[in-house]
Amino acid sequence: MVRSEISTLGSLSRANLSEKNRESNSNALRDAIGIVSPEVNKQSEYLLAESVENQSLEDLIIVFGKALIDFSNIVKNSTLNSLQHVMLADEAYITGEQHHDVSEFELEQHVLDQMKLLSDQLRLIKISMGE
Repeated sequence: MVRSEISTLGSLSRANLSEKNRESNSNALRDAIGIVSPEVNKQSEYLLAESVENQSLEDLIIVFGKALIDFSNIVKNSTLNSLQHVMLADEAYITGEQHHDVSEFELEQHVLDQMKLLSDQLRLIKISMGE
């Protein structure tokens, strides 16, 4: 099996690992994937199309703070998703197994939708503040 271009294993060759080391690395990767998986693709807490029109400056600051939390969550979830993808590729390489689409990583549509909604929300905040 050809190693994926995305890998945390770098130049480590599976052929140079003993069966015990391969199994140990595979188990460690499975444990790490098990920890990351529940956190991947969680929905943002505040990502709403809140009406920002006719709100006070103080209310707009609160809405902006929520948008900042949403942005942080989108970055966190995208990072965890890509980390999970890399670990799956590494596990596939170590074990010699095939994982479908392991070398192709793209942001999922719901993440792109969240980013669009957040962008629209920030644009509305900017307009409401008169800038």
